[in-house]
Amino acid sequence: MEKNIINYYNHYDEDGRLFRNYSHQVEWLTTLYYFNRVLPPHSRIFDGCAGTGNYAFELARRGNAFQY
Repeated sequence: MEKNIINYYNHYDEDGRLFRNYSHQVEWLTTLYYFNRVLPPHSRIFDGCAGTGNYAFELARRGNAFQY
C-alpha cells in the first residue's frame, strides 16, 4: 500500500495542478482571496514544505516573507 502512494505522487503533477485549467484555478484564486482578507500586509509566513510552494512563492512575491 505505501509503495502505491509513493508511486502515485512520484507520477502526479502537483506543481501544475492549480494551473491546469480554469476549474483548477478556482482553488488558487479562492485561497489567495482569503489570504488577502486574513493576513495583514507584510506578515511573516511559515512554509512547512508540505507542498510545492505555489502559495508560498506567491505570498513572497506580494511582500510576505516566508521561512523554511
